[in-house]
Amino acid sequence: MNDLSVSVIVIVVTGLFVIFILMLSRHKKKSRNEAIKQMAASHGWRFEQINDSAYEGFAILGTDWRFESKVSKNTDQSNNVSIPENFPNSWSTASVRSTDGLILIGPKIPSIDIGGLGNFLLQQALRLFLKDEAEQINEISEVHWDRPAIEKKISVWASSEEAALRFLTFNVENTLLNWKLREFPVVKISSKGITITLVNGNARSPEEIKAVIDLGLAFLRG
Repeated sequence: MNDLSVSVIVIVVTGLFVIFILMLSRHKKKSRNEAIKQMAASHGWRFEQINDSAYEGFAILGTDWRFESKVSKNTDQSNNVSIPENFPNSWSTASVRSTDGLILIGPKIPSIDIGGLGNFLLQQALRLFLKDEAEQINEISEVHWDRPAIEKKISVWASSEEAALRFLTFNVENTLLNWKLREFPVVKISSKGITITLVNGNARSPEEIKAVIDLGLAFLRG
């Protein structure tokens, strides 16, 4: 067998392997979507597929809330290749609003003694997350609790402890303290409503998605 024959065989085998991987990936994606559809239907929620020129993914809709998981289709104009780009999972509703300024709830941020630089870096990170509501960052500060369980796991920023306490009800606190997903959510409550975000988009299975929705429903129920 000459070198040309070996090269052709390698190319064919590699091509078949790539096709197999793509087919397997599509099958897994289809199976996962079907499982998510069934989970949504079992709770009386509506499942919507998202597939347009900008995004692909899905949304789950309740009475007055929306969970969304989608990927941005970032097209490379130089060669017209569509490059999938991760997009955060999010749950949102306008039915939960703050009249006392911005409130942020997220994973515990370790205290690092690097002076004013640490506070500056934290503020810049929060500004990137808040986007059009970033101007409110100067109106809030970290709230410390006389509850060790919360203080150990959760960071809260608000204009006052009283403002945050309105939303950290027993049900919400219990859901956060018993959070099982590897990524802890970031909760933003403002005059526009509430958004719960998994920045890295790690809610993929029906169970993980339901955990995010359950946290949102805990805020809705108060």
